[in-house]
Amino acid sequence: MGLVPEEKIPALGEVIAGIIRLRSSILPWIAIATMILVWVLVPQTGHRLEELDWAIDHDELGFGGWWYLCVSRPIFQVFLFGWLWRIVILAALLKRILRLGLKIVAPHPDRLGGLGFIEGFPTIFAPLAFACSCVLASKWAHEVTWHGVHVQSFRMQAVIYIALSLVLCISPLLVFIPFLRKQKRKAVAEYSQLIARHGRLVHQQWMEGRPVSDRTILEAPELGPTCDIGAIFEAVKSMRIIPFTRKSLLAIAIPAGLPLLAVFLMEIPIGELIGKILKALL
Repeated sequence: MGLVPEEKIPALGEVIAGIIRLRSSILPWIAIATMILVWVLVPQTGHRLEELDWAIDHDELGFGGWWYLCVSRPIFQVFLFGWLWRIVILAALLKRILRLGLKIVAPHPDRLGGLGFIEGFPTIFAPLAFACSCVLASKWAHEVTWHGVHVQSFRMQAVIYIALSLVLCISPLLVFIPFLRKQKRKAVAEYSQLIARHGRLVHQQWMEGRPVSDRTILEAPELGPTCDIGAIFEAVKSMRIIPFTRKSLLAIAIPAGLPLLAVFLMEIPIGELIGKILKALL
């Protein structure tokens, strides 16, 4: 794609090889296993959890409770921390690639200098947002069903969870913001000088009636007439420094919100509402 300078291609290979070694390292998984083990052994987070009340028989934790503590929850935590580690790896990869010095094209139609393809990166983590939302929704549903908690009391928590999911999943792309801001500022200054030079020559020829000795810019087919070169400058000015769009956010917000929406619908008599609608229509 030409984003990485040709002389930096070997360095790019080294960056990718380093990230592969980091991904394959066993140390992060040892750290994850240690955290999970501590999580199980500490009473406040282990066998004294409120959600394990159902598994207590004669003041002792039953088989179901121990299965939840030692099998079900650790498996979920392995996947959870594994996905978080992948977010860190992606951020590290993008940051190291940026250090190579990318050659972006400011007037590119994607308004990101040719980096528009990175907008789809957050969708990789949509399964993470959905899975965590399902776990959270199940806990809330338990509170509503068995403890009489009003579902509206979870509204603020739902908003905070969705916001945190968005920030977490788009965080690797945030490394591009300083780079894009710098490149846009530089491109606007450079293209502004080009437009000014082009405009002075046009004014000299058509307003002052003086001949133009160097007509290279005026006759350059890639620049075209004044209206075309002005469009190029407008494209540069419209270049974005935020490397994600509303579509990128929705790709995370929808999976994160659907399980929570199911919890909020628990207190809405859907069957009764549908019956009333059908009765009104028929």
